Amino acid sequence: MTSPPGGPGRRYRLLALDLDGTVLDPRGLITPRVRQAVARARAAGIRVVLATGRVLPSAWVYARQLGLEGPLVVSDGAVLAALGDPGDGGTAAVDAGVAPRRAPGPVAGRAAGTTAGVAGGTIPGSTAGSTSGTASAEAGAAAAGSGLPRRGPWTVLDVQPFPRDLAEAVTAELVAAGCPVVVQFPQFLASSRRPPVGTLIRSLAVPYLRHYWVLRRYVVVHPGAELARFVARAPEPPVKISALGQGAVLRPLEERILQRYGRALRLTHSGPGSFDLLPPGTHKAAGLQRLAARLGIGREQVVAVGDNDNDCEMLRWAGLGVAMGNADPAVRECAGRVTASNAEDGVARLIEEVLLGGGPGA
Repeated sequence: MTSPPGGPGRRYRLLALDLDGTVLDPRGLITPRVRQAVARARAAGIRVVLATGRVLPSAWVYARQLGLEGPLVVSDGAVLAALGDPGDGGTAAVDAGVAPRRAPGPVAGRAAGTTAGVAGGTIPGSTAGSTSGTASAEAGAAAAGSGLPRRGPWTVLDVQPFPRDLAEAVTAELVAAGCPVVVQFPQFLASSRRPPVGTLIRSLAVPYLRHYWVLRRYVVVHPGAELARFVARAPEPPVKISALGQGAVLRPLEERILQRYGRALRLTHSGPGSFDLLPPGTHKAAGLQRLAARLGIGREQVVAVGDNDNDCEMLRWAGLGVAMGNADPAVRECAGRVTASNAEDGVARLIEEVLLGGGPGA
């Protein structure tokens, strides 16, 4: 096998980057140095992808800012997507090196509130029950006809759905506890409170008007208990459920959720002031593994970079797992290397010093 160009890190072919606390600096911005380093890595033949807990439309904004053309790992690994409109016949996905998979069955059953052909009888986190770009496009068309956001300029390649009945029950319990709840679907968000967008943007520390303007098109509001009813009847099952609030309020709720549902779900954190729920086996490492398999890239050729609890699995799985300098000690223990903090352009330094083997001007 011919190694791609580069310095000491020339054996690496895929660089997976978390967004918050990693690519984004403490202000929520991508610095010029990080943007330039990512461009240099791509020019050297290293494929750069985002691996984030954010919903697809949000990740798409930052992928555009970084000039990325390849696939995305979003919703903590529950969704794989390629940049480009699915209306082009999958060209965008093929250009990204990832071919869309065909739908396992019609979407009509899911629109009626069932999970047949999606989650029923499958192991959460496995590829056996995943949906494809075609199914997601059909669901997007159905959503457009029912007042939901239309699909965006991307191709959904693979979805690991939350079991519908479990998602409905958990959503109802979180809402009843009085905290704001955000439910991620493959291509949009559903929120329990108004105004959802302002609250969401502030909670993610994103100052970009462009991001706000894009994301507001992909948010629907179903106040209070109506959110759980929406989860039950939406065209597709959700992929991730988040509870927002102060830590002192959320900690007892976390314990109650884990006691009640046990191994039926996975609880993780993407930052302070929230906790996230996903099906067991759904995490960034699983999503990155599915993506690497599609691209024909071995685990040992993958570099993963992150800073929070929800990054630990992919830091352990990758050939080189790198924790940010601003990561908690427990996250650093998951990694084989630690770079500088996001306030010190840690992603850029990793690319320059390890993957390309030189300074900013090399």
